[in-house]
Amino acid sequence: MRRGKRKPGGLGANLTPMIDVVFLLIIFFVLVSHIARAERVELALPQLVNPAAGAAGDERDVVVSILPSNHPDAARDWCQVGVRRIENRGDLAGRLADALAEVLATDPTVRVVIRAPRDAPYDRVHPALDACRQAGVPEAQLATEVVDG
Repeated sequence: MRRGKRKPGGLGANLTPMIDVVFLLIIFFVLVSHIARAERVELALPQLVNPAAGAAGDERDVVVSILPSNHPDAARDWCQVGVRRIENRGDLAGRLADALAEVLATDPTVRVVIRAPRDAPYDRVHPALDACRQAGVPEAQLATEVVDG
């Protein structure tokens, strides 16, 4: 028998799956940052006098943003729940209550945070509070801005 030299086996890492996963993660984080940006409406929130009263928990929040009267979409839309807009016509509280009831159906432990501009009249905020009551929201809060000092 003749003994020949064996060629070393071709051991190596296949990086293709890892590169695919990295690209998928990049796409995921870009999309999530875009969605998070779409949910935010710039508002000047009221100031909180006692910061300890506004301590945040680890509950899931649903943010209802009352659009300011000078917002470009304020003539058409009254508020925004996530990225969903509630139109500025008819029964505002009823339509918002329906939207909140849909959220409560999926997770009954949600906490609703109502964000409104500092200079918003109460008649723009009251329908949101009434909608929370109609939908049976267990906990609703008004968002404020912490004052330094």
